[in-house]
Amino acid sequence: MIQNLAFNLPLFVCTVDMINNTNSFTFKLLILSTVAILFSSCEKKIETDNETQSVLDNAVATQNFVSVFPFISEQCLNYSVVKKTNSCTTTSQLTGDTTDANGDKVFDNGPINFIIDFGDGSCASSDGISRSGKIKVTMAKKWSVLSHSITVEFIDYKSNGSNCLGSLKIIRSDSSKYNFEIKPSSFKNDFYQIDFEGTFVLFQTHGENTKSDLSDDIYEITTGNASGVNRQKRTFTSKITTSLIKPSNCKYIVSGILEVTPNGLKSRKVNFGANDCDDEATYTMNDQTITFKLN
Repeated sequence: MIQNLAFNLPLFVCTVDMINNTNSFTFKLLILSTVAILFSSCEKKIETDNETQSVLDNAVATQNFVSVFPFISEQCLNYSVVKKTNSCTTTSQLTGDTTDANGDKVFDNGPINFIIDFGDGSCASSDGISRSGKIKVTMAKKWSVLSHSITVEFIDYKSNGSNCLGSLKIIRSDSSKYNFEIKPSSFKNDFYQIDFEGTFVLFQTHGENTKSDLSDDIYEITTGNASGVNRQKRTFTSKITTSLIKPSNCKYIVSGILEVTPNGLKSRKVNFGANDCDDEATYTMNDQTITFKLN
């Protein structure tokens, strides 16, 4: 910018000389206005950083995609009986069979496809979310076999009336440890769309011994990175800095800290609270802490 001013200095000197040698008020005013515009054009416009949408949309997307995991793990894959029905879902085999003649835990006619059908959304799950549509799970081996992946597809699936579009990849790397990948996906309704993808490491810390009861399951998301596009079309990234806790009987993440960085703006530290199942969280930026809702 200093170079630009130096380049225009002769014009500026000439202009001042012309002003001193003319009695035309109009001409003086015109020249002075031009000089003012020249200087003002050198000022860099700085965006006021009061953006909150990326913080909210990252939380909304994370909660809704991770919340299907207990159904996948307990209602379908942990059962020896493939077909079952409870008050809110029906789990059934779509293709293939579970024959394992040699006992190697690999389905002889795999891969096997399962469907978890949530019906029309009239039944709320233990976390208070009304789900509808279906989740399709594809696997080649029994869930007890470690270090192999399953895929999950959303079929007309809705969470409290909003669509989840996309797919997941899950690897059970230990008895209670899971690598959870959200492929490029979207969470959308008639008013907005959030694009989202990420990789996370989950641990089931409670509820492993009560396979028929999802309500006592608790998951800890120890590490993870994500990226997305918020409903205002701004891209953002996020990373977990303190483990997130997600109980199956609550629709919200109840504790933990992550860092969200909207494109072109500063990072925000998001704190989900102290294990209370409520819709409030906070984010801190520039030593200022602001409360926001998780809906």
